[in-house]
Amino acid sequence: MRKLLLAAALLALTTTAAHAQYAFGAALTASHASNIGDDSAHNEWLYGPTVSFQHEHGKVVQAGFDFRASFLNGNGTTINSGGIGPRVAVPLPHLHTKVYGEFLIGANWVKPRSNSTLYTSHFDYDIAFGIDHALNKRITWRVLEYQHQGVCFDSDDSRNNLSTGLLFHL
Repeated sequence: MRKLLLAAALLALTTTAAHAQYAFGAALTASHASNIGDDSAHNEWLYGPTVSFQHEHGKVVQAGFDFRASFLNGNGTTINSGGIGPRVAVPLPHLHTKVYGEFLIGANWVKPRSNSTLYTSHFDYDIAFGIDHALNKRITWRVLEYQHQGVCFDSDDSRNNLSTGLLFHL
């Protein structure tokens, strides 16, 4: 993970600005997961990294996409997930800040502590919104992001995530 962050930082610092913005991100995520596996009373706090690649363009309203993956674990439970979907952001130029929202569709792989050898797969949806603050032209601080993840179809599994991290613009 450190090598990936270092490579992204070096790439971000050595490239020139493009009309459309691409960025790699790395964040620390805390997730409260409910109803994991077959245990409806199973509630856990999970922690781990979230990595992302995003694209956006526009001036007043920026539109694009985000692709992300999370690798969360805690107390014997593991949840790995990935998703892709549209992203809309509104820059607040005088504050060097932007607010954004995303809707992602993807999958997750869950290994509850009650079964330490079996992963189950599920389709999921994610709704995320947050605040990014530009530190300079190449690096943005993801101040805070809230993300709700729900499992599609026949499951009550859900997660509420809070993340903070850095984006490295290409």
